Formats: sequence, structure tokens, C-alpha cells
Amino acid sequence: MQPCTTLADAVAEGAERIVLVGSTDEVADALARACSQAGVPELGKSDARLDVILHSDTTNTDRNVLFVVNPTAEPIDATVSTGRPMTSVTELWTGQSAQPEGDALKVAIQPYSIHIYECHTA
Repeated sequence: MQPCTTLADAVAEGAERIVLVGSTDEVADALARACSQAGVPELGKSDARLDVILHSDTTNTDRNVLFVVNPTAEPIDATVSTGRPMTSVTELWTGQSAQPEGDALKVAIQPYSIHIYECHTA
């Protein structure tokens, strides 16, 4: 049997810090704090049934790709927010422009579908 080296490996690779969570009940709060402290924007959604993912373009910091997923059998009209003010938004599959309001975007998404938006910030 070999010892677990996960923590030692993380420190050796330059981990700035390690967060110890006392119970599974504390994981969500600890993760939210760590993300906030690291400058990760908080995504918002007015309908909890949606899945929302934001990918940052590492070659262009003004460009992000926003995935909005409706995994339900019902159409959803909602607002999602990226935590970053947007100047332009284009749905990548249709090429249709959308009008952001600050960091928010209104979406109408059909059942079992995905919208992918290219979002530019100022």
C-alpha cells in the first residue's frame, strides 16, 4: 500500500492554498468563498432548472462563451447573468444577435435544448 500524496503533490505544484472543509454541508459555502476570492464571476439564473456554464477565452479576455441548457420537458423564459457586463452577444448556432442588459441576458429556450452565446465585454 502506498501513502496518499494528493496534498503533498498540490503543494509541490505551487498550490496557493488548500481549503479544508469539515463536512459536506459546508462544501457549497467554501466553494463560493474560494471562487469569490479568486475573482471567478458568479453566474446567475432566474430559473433554477437551467444549467449555465461560462467559458473564458484564454487568448482574448474580452470574449466568453456562455452555454445555457434546458434539460427539462418544458420551454423556459429566463434571465441569466455572467457577472461581467456584456457589450455584444451572438447565438453561435443561429448567428442571431441578442441584446444584453449589463451582465444579464434574457433567454427563451425550448425543451431539451442548448443555446451557445459568444459574449463580448468592454
